[in-house]
This record gives sequence, C-alpha cells and structure tokens, in this order.
Amino acid sequence: MLAGPFALLAVASTVAGAYPAALTPTASPFKLFVDDFETYSNRWRVVETPKAGVAYQDGALRFRISSPGVTIWSVPDFSAPLADYRLEVTATVHAAAPDAWVGVVVRYASDERFYGVALWPGGDWALLRRDGDSWVSESYGNGEPLAALQADSPVTMTVDVNRAAVALAVDGLLLGAITYENNEFEGSFGLIAYSGKGYLDVSFDDVMVIGSSRP
Repeated sequence: MLAGPFALLAVASTVAGAYPAALTPTASPFKLFVDDFETYSNRWRVVETPKAGVAYQDGALRFRISSPGVTIWSVPDFSAPLADYRLEVTATVHAAAPDAWVGVVVRYASDERFYGVALWPGGDWALLRRDGDSWVSESYGNGEPLAALQADSPVTMTVDVNRAAVALAVDGLLLGAITYENNEFEGSFGLIAYSGKGYLDVSFDDVMVIGSSRP
C-alpha cells in the first residue's frame, strides 16, 4: 500500500466526482516550482518552427500549432529528483481542432521518454506514453467525461503523480486515476499540446508544483 500524501492514488476510482480532500498533500509539502510567466524567466524551452511555436506572451506560455499531427512540448530548467507531487496549471484554449488536446508532461526523462496527461476539448482525457519519436501506449480514463471546454475560458488542471499512477482533476472535479508501470521512467514535468487533424492555440499560466523531492 502506498504511503504519503498521495496514498489515495492507489485506490482511486476512474469515476468522475468531487475532488477528494485526501488527494491534497498533507505531509509537509513544499513548493518546488512556481511560475506565473509575468516576466521572461528563461526557465522554459521556447520553440519557433514553421509548423509550431512556444513563446512567452501576455503573461503566459503560448503554444501555437498551425499544422496537423504536430505535438510540441516545453520543460523548465528543473532538475531536482521528484517523489510524490502535485502540478497545477491554468490552461486557456483559444482555438482548437476537435481532436486536438492540451496537457501536462510527467516523468520526463528525455524528449524520447516521458508520459503525457492529455485533455481533449470535448472533455475526455488519457495518459500517453512516449518512447522514441512516437506514442507507444494510450490509457483512457473511463469515468464520466468532463463537460466540453469553452474557447477562451481558463480551466485549472491538477495532476497528482506518484510511482504507480497519475490522477487528474479539472476545476476541482476529479476525473480519475490511471496507473502506469511501476518505476518506468524518472524525471521532471512540463507542458504539452497536440494539433490533431487541424490546429491548436493554447495559453498556459500559473504553474505550481508542490510535494517532495527524492533524497
């Protein structure tokens, strides 16, 4: 049985419901990382290509993808080894194809090895595993889907991460938890977006990571 502030992840249902207080870290959590993007901190990787870009803009980290089938992500200059932690971020989708998604990178070992927590504008979500230059597995939440995201309406994504599972809540509504192979990949966190069969324009703001680092 898992111990510590995120023990509920071991038994969390994938059925959506009110976000339980027990998922909130209680064992002396620390703020490990905070960024409100009000200034150009140079902590996040920026990108500019003919198909996509990531840039500091209007107090946020803006992802724009103009070509179909493109995934782009950004990770900060954070290198402390992580134990159990919670990441909160505000995401505002300005425009998106129906099958585009936005999300959070977890257990980032390199650009070839990490997991992505994906949230679709229609309200579905999944945990995706990347190995090499492609997604090699997809695990979808099977709880009641979230209501569709509205353009230019910010939502708060809360992602809890431990060695066995990832849980996602949106605006305080728990969507569920998905397990992954124990001890597979170790690493940091980041932000990610995918254009689907069309395009995507999303802003991320107010990133905060709380929890504990490994000894």
